[in-house]
Amino acid sequence: MNEFEQTGAGFVLHSRPFRESSLIVDIFTEEQGRMSLLFKGVKSNTKRSALKGRILQPFQKLQLRWSGRNELRTGRDAEAIGAGFLLSGRASYCGLYLNELVLRLLFKEDAHPALFQAYSVALCGLSSVMDAMDSETILRRFERNLLAEIGFEIPLQYDTQGHSIAKEHWYRYEADEGFCPVNLPLHPQMAAHCFSGEHILMIDAENFDQPDVRKSAKRLMRLALAPHLGNKPLESRQLFIQHNPQQKDAR
Repeated sequence: MNEFEQTGAGFVLHSRPFRESSLIVDIFTEEQGRMSLLFKGVKSNTKRSALKGRILQPFQKLQLRWSGRNELRTGRDAEAIGAGFLLSGRASYCGLYLNELVLRLLFKEDAHPALFQAYSVALCGLSSVMDAMDSETILRRFERNLLAEIGFEIPLQYDTQGHSIAKEHWYRYEADEGFCPVNLPLHPQMAAHCFSGEHILMIDAENFDQPDVRKSAKRLMRLALAPHLGNKPLESRQLFIQHNPQQKDAR
């Protein structure tokens, strides 16, 4: 390996064709963070190239080798680490949602080793989920970890005045501030941003047994993520709705 080559473990987040036989692959690595690698000739007809192309798929942990110093590095090799995570049905859309969050919220080459481990744990959990409640718990946990990693942790134990969240009170969530106490009755225009103290504390404890708490947790995470995702719709959400018009949003 020459001085310009590096190696590391990572997962494919997304790939797109480049010219006739190459791929630009967005990678989430443990030590280098998010990267873009150009793998040349992986769509050609040679046996080795075809094998490498099949390996460059989401949810498979890879040992990668690359070179270069530009923003777009050159991928030199990729080998599978283990059997990979088999995600199907709803779980596969959840996995694509995680990939899209990492791709859109992390800066390139900004390492987040703790989040990389949380991502691996989330994929492992999604590969064995039994129902939608399990998958939602996994997604909510990862979203919280991601927000904390990029410096926007959700304060679920204290309100904006420094007081402990009380289960009998109601609060309005503001992305830049936290939970502001509010009085009942709630103004209709405020309701979408308001949560009971009881639900906030149950979200903090990851107690998602009640459907209403799961709905509140999903709504809270959407509010918290919205400023960072911007106006561009999530492709993973649109893909799920397109292929599953009778089901609820997998995210």
